[in-house]
Amino acid sequence: MIRDYPFNLTPGQQVRQPVLGNYVGLKRCSVDAVSILVQAEDDQGQVIASVVLQQGEALPIPRSFHRLVITNQDGLSTVDIVMLAGVGDFQSYRLTGSVSISEEVTIANPSSLTTNASFIETGAGTTIASDANRRNLMLKADPTNTSPFWVGGVANSGVPIYPGETIVLTGTHAVTLLSATVGDVLYSMSQEA
Repeated sequence: MIRDYPFNLTPGQQVRQPVLGNYVGLKRCSVDAVSILVQAEDDQGQVIASVVLQQGEALPIPRSFHRLVITNQDGLSTVDIVMLAGVGDFQSYRLTGSVSISEEVTIANPSSLTTNASFIETGAGTTIASDANRRNLMLKADPTNTSPFWVGGVANSGVPIYPGETIVLTGTHAVTLLSATVGDVLYSMSQEA
């Protein structure tokens, strides 16, 4: 029988859980990309398997174990986890691999794209003028920026564009932007109808 074993682990904390079994898995972890070290011990306390699991990973242990030693390998985060352990069979359900887009994206008229960089001074805003021919306006904040740009022209109001983020606005309307930091850069590209 396979059952859930919930734990709250501080950074580097190790817990010992008596359990008989041949399968182990990390069903849930409250923090993404945290690795949990799991050591399976036999009835003499000898480690028979040592694995590092991420959320969704599960695997068989070659010999039956009597105890699991579970360690939070993250040095910063306290995590809530749910381990699966016991006798039985289950498969890993961790999502891995790559994603591909099956449809080709084509811009019908590449000459309809225009690009520029906007430099906005501290506390000063800028407005990208309305354009009756514009279909889309892409705004990308430079990843080296130190503060967000604010769509709407008011700090801490409207929609923030954080460093490295991109948003696409549809329509012909004017767009007012504000940055709180001198020298931050916002790139824009528009597609005309």
